[in-house]
Amino acid sequence: MTIQTKPVSPRQLLQMARTLSPAEIRWLRDALDRAMQPTALKPDARAALEATFGMWADRDDLPADGVDYVTQLRHSKRRRIL
Repeated sequence: MTIQTKPVSPRQLLQMARTLSPAEIRWLRDALDRAMQPTALKPDARAALEATFGMWADRDDLPADGVDYVTQLRHSKRRRIL
């Protein structure tokens, strides 16, 4: 089985899936299941996350909503570019 590197539409994917044998379908299902499983964090990654947990908490200069904060950052950057 070859893997295409260019994106395919859902319709193309379904057309290709119809040509697979039952063994290939099982292999694909297993591969997709493995790819969709959440991966456990490595201990050093977990330690880094725990060390930075809450570093943005209780900040009066940041909005409570992160989306608003990012919007503000982008807006100020756009003004500087224009």
